[in-house]
Amino acid sequence: VSPTVSRINSSLGSLGSKIGSLGKSFNKVNKALVLGFTAITGAVAVLGIKAIKSFGEFDRQIKRVQVLAGGTEEDFKSLMDTAFRLGSSTAFSAQEVAEAFEEFAKAGFSVTQILKASESTLGLATAGNINLAEAVNISVAALNAFGREADDMNGVATILTTSFTNSAQTLEDLGQALKFVAPLA
Repeated sequence: VSPTVSRINSSLGSLGSKIGSLGKSFNKVNKALVLGFTAITGAVAVLGIKAIKSFGEFDRQIKRVQVLAGGTEEDFKSLMDTAFRLGSSTAFSAQEVAEAFEEFAKAGFSVTQILKASESTLGLATAGNINLAEAVNISVAALNAFGREADDMNGVATILTTSFTNSAQTLEDLGQALKFVAPLA
């Protein structure tokens, strides 16, 4: 065998070894990709299940409001649309908005009154740094204490916000005070 053929054989052997090494590297990368995609797929599945579960809870919440407030299917759609809109444009989730709707319904508000009162109550909760259910309870207590109608909720929320932001009291303090002075009003 000539020296040229030997060098070619040696080079081919070296090339074959490098190709084998490259194949092993690709195999390791492939295994890592498979593991990565498996983990991602699992995470997406978990998120999907949570999203479906959350939507189911939200749907049940809105249906409770519809039953408590005596709404129609059209009212149901309005409640859902408003909860989604407020949930995407405020610091509160659609679920929290739906829970506030239920508090209003328990207080005897109609669907129309709930929809009218929602934005001002979200503003009150934000300004007072409290949860929505508590903001609803305080504003409904003030509404009842002063013999106002549900349609007056926007004005009541404005008065409450002005009262606690212009004093050393918190909204919770104002809510507690209303419990004591309401019977006297």
